[in-house]
Amino acid sequence: MKEKKKLDLAALSSIPLIMTLANSMLIPVLPLMQRELKVTAIQTSLIITVYAAVSIVFIPIAGYLSDRFGRKRIILIGLSIAAIGGLVSSLAAWLMNGQSGYYTGSALALVVWHLPLAIIPAISAVSIIAVIFLVKVPKESDDKDDVAPNVPRFKVFVRNTTSLLA
Repeated sequence: MKEKKKLDLAALSSIPLIMTLANSMLIPVLPLMQRELKVTAIQTSLIITVYAAVSIVFIPIAGYLSDRFGRKRIILIGLSIAAIGGLVSSLAAWLMNGQSGYYTGSALALVVWHLPLAIIPAISAVSIIAVIFLVKVPKESDDKDDVAPNVPRFKVFVRNTTSLLA
Protein backbone atom coordinates (compact mmCIF):
# COMPACT_ATOMS: atom_id res chain seq x y z
CA MET A 1 0.00 0.00 0.00
CA LYS A 2 2.81 2.43 0.84
CA GLU A 3 4.48 1.71 -2.49
CA LYS A 4 1.29 2.69 -4.34
CA LYS A 5 1.18 6.00 -2.46
CA LYS A 6 4.78 6.70 -3.45
CA LEU A 7 3.93 6.08 -7.09
CA ASP A 8 0.89 8.38 -6.81
CA LEU A 9 3.08 11.05 -5.29
CA ALA A 10 5.75 10.66 -7.97
CA ALA A 11 3.13 10.99 -10.74
CA LEU A 12 1.55 14.06 -9.15
CA SER A 13 4.95 15.62 -8.45
CA SER A 14 5.65 15.73 -12.17
CA ILE A 15 2.93 18.35 -12.64
CA PRO A 16 4.63 21.25 -10.80
CA LEU A 17 7.87 20.13 -12.45
CA ILE A 18 6.33 20.84 -15.86
CA MET A 19 5.10 24.26 -14.75
CA THR A 20 8.53 25.15 -13.37
CA LEU A 21 10.39 23.84 -16.40
CA ALA A 22 8.10 25.65 -18.81
CA ASN A 23 9.00 28.91 -17.10
CA SER A 24 12.65 28.41 -16.15
CA MET A 25 13.90 26.59 -19.25
CA LEU A 26 13.08 29.59 -21.41
CA ILE A 27 14.97 32.11 -19.27
CA PRO A 28 18.48 31.17 -20.54
CA VAL A 29 17.21 31.26 -24.13
CA LEU A 30 15.60 34.72 -23.87
CA PRO A 31 18.72 36.69 -24.94
CA LEU A 32 19.12 34.41 -27.96
CA MET A 33 15.43 34.80 -28.82
CA GLN A 34 15.73 38.58 -28.48
CA ARG A 35 18.74 38.74 -30.78
CA GLU A 36 17.44 36.32 -33.40
CA LEU A 37 13.87 37.59 -33.51
CA LYS A 38 15.04 41.23 -33.35
CA VAL A 39 12.66 42.22 -30.56
CA THR A 40 13.18 44.62 -27.68
CA ALA A 41 14.03 43.61 -24.13
CA ILE A 42 10.52 44.55 -23.02
CA GLN A 43 8.95 42.32 -25.66
CA THR A 44 11.24 39.49 -24.60
CA SER A 45 10.36 39.89 -20.93
CA LEU A 46 6.68 39.76 -21.84
CA ILE A 47 7.14 36.07 -22.73
CA ILE A 48 7.61 35.18 -19.05
CA THR A 49 5.05 37.77 -17.91
CA VAL A 50 2.33 36.39 -20.18
CA TYR A 51 3.05 32.85 -18.95
CA ALA A 52 2.66 33.99 -15.34
CA ALA A 53 -0.48 36.01 -16.09
CA VAL A 54 -2.15 33.06 -17.84
CA SER A 55 -1.28 30.85 -14.84
CA ILE A 56 -2.69 33.38 -12.41
CA VAL A 57 -5.99 33.46 -14.30
CA PHE A 58 -6.39 29.76 -15.08
CA ILE A 59 -5.16 28.01 -11.92
CA PRO A 60 -8.20 29.07 -9.84
CA ILE A 61 -10.52 28.18 -12.72
CA ALA A 62 -8.87 24.77 -13.03
CA GLY A 63 -9.30 24.28 -9.28
CA TYR A 64 -13.00 25.03 -9.53
CA LEU A 65 -13.39 22.73 -12.53
CA SER A 66 -11.49 19.96 -10.74
CA ASP A 67 -13.89 20.21 -7.80
CA ARG A 68 -16.80 19.97 -10.17
CA PHE A 69 -15.64 17.38 -12.74
CA GLY A 70 -12.89 15.50 -10.94
CA ARG A 71 -9.25 16.27 -10.31
CA LYS A 72 -7.77 13.53 -12.46
CA ARG A 73 -9.79 14.54 -15.53
CA ILE A 74 -8.81 18.23 -15.22
CA ILE A 75 -5.16 17.35 -14.56
CA LEU A 76 -5.07 15.24 -17.73
CA ILE A 77 -6.71 18.01 -19.77
CA GLY A 78 -4.22 20.57 -18.41
CA LEU A 79 -1.24 18.33 -19.12
CA SER A 80 -2.55 17.72 -22.64
CA ILE A 81 -2.85 21.46 -23.22
CA ALA A 82 0.74 21.93 -21.98
CA ALA A 83 1.98 19.16 -24.29
CA ILE A 84 0.12 20.56 -27.30
CA GLY A 85 1.37 24.08 -26.53
CA GLY A 86 4.93 22.80 -26.33
CA LEU A 87 4.54 20.96 -29.62
CA VAL A 88 3.09 24.01 -31.37
CA SER A 89 5.87 26.25 -29.95
CA SER A 90 8.55 23.79 -30.97
CA LEU A 91 7.09 23.43 -34.44
CA ALA A 92 6.85 27.21 -34.84
CA ALA A 93 10.49 27.62 -33.77
CA TRP A 94 11.52 24.84 -36.15
CA LEU A 95 9.65 26.45 -39.07
CA MET A 96 11.08 29.89 -38.27
CA ASN A 97 14.54 28.37 -38.18
CA GLY A 98 14.12 26.59 -41.50
CA GLN A 99 12.63 29.54 -43.34
CA SER A 100 14.99 32.25 -42.24
CA GLY A 101 18.18 30.24 -41.76
CA TYR A 102 19.10 31.54 -38.30
CA TYR A 103 21.76 28.92 -37.76
CA THR A 104 24.00 27.86 -40.57
CA GLY A 105 25.66 24.66 -39.49
CA SER A 106 25.60 25.28 -35.75
CA ALA A 107 24.16 22.12 -34.23
CA LEU A 108 24.67 23.38 -30.68
CA ALA A 109 22.70 26.55 -31.37
CA LEU A 110 19.95 24.49 -32.95
CA VAL A 111 19.73 22.28 -29.86
CA VAL A 112 19.76 25.29 -27.50
CA TRP A 113 16.95 26.91 -29.48
CA HIS A 114 14.68 23.85 -29.68
CA LEU A 115 15.40 21.85 -26.52
CA PRO A 116 13.39 23.98 -24.08
CA LEU A 117 10.38 23.81 -26.37
CA ALA A 118 10.75 20.12 -27.23
CA ILE A 119 11.34 18.85 -23.69
CA ILE A 120 8.03 20.18 -22.33
CA PRO A 121 5.81 17.92 -24.51
CA ALA A 122 8.05 14.95 -23.75
CA ILE A 123 7.83 15.44 -19.98
CA SER A 124 4.11 16.19 -20.30
CA ALA A 125 3.58 12.88 -22.12
CA VAL A 126 5.43 10.99 -19.38
CA SER A 127 3.35 12.81 -16.77
CA ILE A 128 0.09 12.05 -18.60
CA ILE A 129 0.94 8.35 -18.73
CA ALA A 130 1.97 8.37 -15.05
CA VAL A 131 -1.26 10.09 -13.96
CA ILE A 132 -3.42 7.75 -16.05
CA PHE A 133 -1.88 4.56 -14.70
CA LEU A 134 -0.61 5.47 -11.21
CA VAL A 135 -3.10 7.94 -9.76
CA LYS A 136 -6.29 6.34 -8.52
CA VAL A 137 -9.41 8.38 -7.94
CA PRO A 138 -10.51 8.04 -4.30
CA LYS A 139 -14.00 6.81 -3.57
CA GLU A 140 -16.48 9.59 -2.95
CA SER A 141 -17.67 10.06 0.59
CA ASP A 142 -21.16 11.02 1.63
CA ASP A 143 -19.75 14.15 3.25
CA LYS A 144 -19.52 16.32 0.10
CA ASP A 145 -19.03 19.97 1.12
CA ASP A 146 -19.91 22.42 3.82
CA VAL A 147 -21.93 24.28 1.14
CA ALA A 148 -25.66 24.47 1.54
CA PRO A 149 -27.45 22.51 -1.20
CA ASN A 150 -29.46 25.54 -2.37
CA VAL A 151 -26.38 27.76 -2.99
CA PRO A 152 -25.12 27.56 -6.59
CA ARG A 153 -21.51 26.36 -6.76
CA PHE A 154 -20.42 29.26 -8.96
CA LYS A 155 -21.54 31.76 -6.30
CA VAL A 156 -19.48 29.83 -3.75
CA PHE A 157 -16.51 29.96 -6.13
CA VAL A 158 -16.87 33.74 -6.57
CA ARG A 159 -17.31 34.29 -2.81
CA ASN A 160 -14.27 32.18 -1.94
CA THR A 161 -12.14 33.73 -4.68
CA THR A 162 -13.12 37.24 -3.61
CA SER A 163 -12.15 36.48 -0.02
CA LEU A 164 -8.76 35.17 -1.22
CA LEU A 165 -8.08 38.31 -3.23
CA ALA A 166 -9.13 40.71 -0.47
